[in-house]
Amino acid sequence: MSVAAAACSRRDAGESAVWKHLTAEEAEQLGAVAEQIFPADELPGALEIGVLFFIDEALGGLMSGVAPQIKQGLAELQQLSQQQHGPDARFARLDFDQQTSLLEGIEHSPFFQAMTFLTLAGVFAMPRHGGNRDHAGWRMIGFEQRHAWLPPFGYYDALEAEAENGGEPG
Repeated sequence: MSVAAAACSRRDAGESAVWKHLTAEEAEQLGAVAEQIFPADELPGALEIGVLFFIDEALGGLMSGVAPQIKQGLAELQQLSQQQHGPDARFARLDFDQQTSLLEGIEHSPFFQAMTFLTLAGVFAMPRHGGNRDHAGWRMIGFEQRHAWLPPFGYYDALEAEAENGGEPG
């Protein structure tokens, strides 16, 4: 993945947007990891869906406690890339199979587990949180966005409340 691809994932934030909680280098590396977790095929992948923007927002907000772990994991992944592919190797610039091989070695690490969560959350979250651009994640699973949901959603709770009140409505 290139810096241009990382910037593309931010296009909904505006042409002049900068990363709020990541450096450009971190964004490039995280984008490569996210694309490994949710790669593009005939459907859009993590970057096209806007996962990197979601991660940037999450690491400065709801998931700020995980940010040090993510940044440490990136440093360790970069070090591993250099150990296995030479001192000039950068994880984001390795080919897909080389990246896959490196990630298979750390797939049980807290870093990779956190990245898996963040990536999938970015694919399926409400678009206002940065990911799920154009509802692409929802379309993949057939989720129908509605303003409101009607019964039977919640209907069974009402029956339970009636039974507890001797047959009288809640």
